[in-house]
Amino acid sequence: YAWLAGATRAGTAYYDTIVPHTALMRELDATFVRNWQRDDTIRWQYFGTSAGAYRLFPAYRDVGGCAPGTYDPRFRPWYAASLTRAKNVVVVLDKSGSMRGSRMRHAIEAANTVL
Repeated sequence: YAWLAGATRAGTAYYDTIVPHTALMRELDATFVRNWQRDDTIRWQYFGTSAGAYRLFPAYRDVGGCAPGTYDPRFRPWYAASLTRAKNVVVVLDKSGSMRGSRMRHAIEAANTVL
């Protein structure tokens, strides 16, 4: 399964921001492989960051596509859709005695921010 690897790409303007994160993004491959093994309808998986880097799985050589360093996932439909779609969120607040006073106020404030 040597071909079962992802590739990290980014626009050249973002290299300084992204290089430190490439090792972390490479760790996504294990999750991508598990997803792929569990669901035979998956063909491609993408992970984009707000800094402009992305990880695609499985990796492929882009022949005749974007020039190196010019692709920015933030302008792709799959990235924009992930930001604009409705999300299901479950918020659980601890109401035990340890949450009295400011802790509960902070928890409620955080929950309201999420919602």
